Amino acid sequence: DWTDPKSLEYDGKKKAFTATGKYGEGENAEEVSFTITYQRQTGEGAYGEETSDAPVNVGSYRVIARSNDPNFTQGLESTRTFAITPYTVTIDWNEEITLVYNGEEQSGKVSATYQPVAGDAIALAVTPDAEMKDAAEYTLTASFAEDDNALGNYALPGVVTQKYTIYPRPIKVTIEDQTSEYGDALQTLTATEELGTVTGWTNDGKGAIVPGDAKPYRLYIQGYTGGHLAVGSYYINGSTAEEGAVIDANYYVEFSDGTESANHGVYTVTPRAVTIS
Repeated sequence: DWTDPKSLEYDGKKKAFTATGKYGEGENAEEVSFTITYQRQTGEGAYGEETSDAPVNVGSYRVIARSNDPNFTQGLESTRTFAITPYTVTIDWNEEITLVYNGEEQSGKVSATYQPVAGDAIALAVTPDAEMKDAAEYTLTASFAEDDNALGNYALPGVVTQKYTIYPRPIKVTIEDQTSEYGDALQTLTATEELGTVTGWTNDGKGAIVPGDAKPYRLYIQGYTGGHLAVGSYYINGSTAEEGAVIDANYYVEFSDGTESANHGVYTVTPRAVTIS
C-alpha cells in the first residue's frame, strides 16, 4: 500500500512517498518493510540515478519501493510514476500609481511581483505593448525575469496583462490682454502657462510645458483675417487645434483670462491720435 504526499504541487518541500505491506493472511500475516528510492525522468522512458532523497522541484519522477526482507528470496518491488507540478503564482501589480505625460518613457514605474512559497517577493519582467511615453492607454505583460524560475517551479496565471494610462499633462493658460492704436502693427499675442494637477499625481518639477516640446496651443484674435483692426475690443481666444488637427494630444489645456470669469483675453484697438496743424 502506497501513501502519497498531500500535494504534488511545488511548495518547496520534499514529496516523500511511503509503502507498507503484509505477507500472509490473518493472524499469521507479517509486516514487510520497504526502502524507497526516486529517479528523475530524463527522456522518453529514460530515468536518472536512483536516490533516497525525495524530490522537491518540478518534474516527472519514478518512485521505487523495495523489500530486502531475507524471508523473500527474490525480494519485493513496486514502481510508480508521478509528477511535481508548478505552483501558479498571483501577480501583484502596483496599480496605485498615476502616470502623467512628462516626455519620458515611463514603463519603469510599473512593477509586478509574485510571492514565492518561501522568501521575499520576486520581481517579474514587465513589457509594454508600445513605447510608454505619449498620453495613451497601454497594455503591459508580466513574465519571469531572465534567469528567474530556472527550475520551472512556478507558473504564471492565465491573465498576465494589466492596463495603465498615461494622462495628458494638464496646463492652465492665462491669456494676456493687449492694446494698440489703430493703424499700428498688432501686438504679439502672449500668455503664461501654469502646471495643473491630477489626483494622485506628484508634480515632476518640469514646469507646465516639458522642455523641448512646442506650445500645445495657439492664440488668435476672433474674427481677424488680416489688415487693420477697427477701433474696438476683440476676443483673444486659445485653441489646441490647428487646421483641424490637435496640436499635441499629450497636453490638456484650459484657457483663462486670469480672473476665472472668462476663457479668453481682450485685444483693444484705441483711436489713433492726430495732430492738427
